[in-house]
Order: sequence, then structure tokens, then C-alpha cells
Amino acid sequence: MLRRLILLVSVLSLGACAGQVPWTNPNLPRKMAEKDYTSCRHYAESQTGSGAGGSYFDDDRASAPMSGADRAVTRDEMAGIIDYCMRAKGYFPMK
Repeated sequence: MLRRLILLVSVLSLGACAGQVPWTNPNLPRKMAEKDYTSCRHYAESQTGSGAGGSYFDDDRASAPMSGADRAVTRDEMAGIIDYCMRAKGYFPMK
């Protein structure tokens, strides 16, 4: 019983986080922003070689001293790509 409760709370928590997109376009529905944001994230992951199917951290660099710096650079690159992608689709960052 406790295991099911923990699973339910975990799933609901993930669902709540998934719906929060930090971009807005007053002319488009929120669901479209979520879809476009997901699309831009996937594009950024494909361009940086990161993400679920990526190989960016699957090699020996994961244990190298500079791996933290590599991740920071990749995170910044992804943020820049997502920013460009979302602005190109007509969105503005939420403040």
C-alpha cells in the first residue's frame, strides 16, 4: 500500500512539473506552448548530443575532472538553443 502511494505521489509530482513552461505567447493556447517547448528541448538535445538517447556523457569524460564544466557548457548551449527556438516560434520568456 505504501509503495503504491509513493508511486502515485511521484507520478503526480512529475506531471505537475511537466506542465510548467517558462514561455508565453498571448495568442496561443498553453498546450501549444508545452508542445513547442518540448519540441525545442528535443532539438537542443539533438544539437548538443545530450538527453535520454544522447552520448555526450556516455564516454570516459563522465569521470574526468572537467566533466562538471562540460555539463555546464552543454547546459548553457541547450538554454541558448531553446531560447532561440522559442523566440522564433513567437514566444516570450515569462517573468
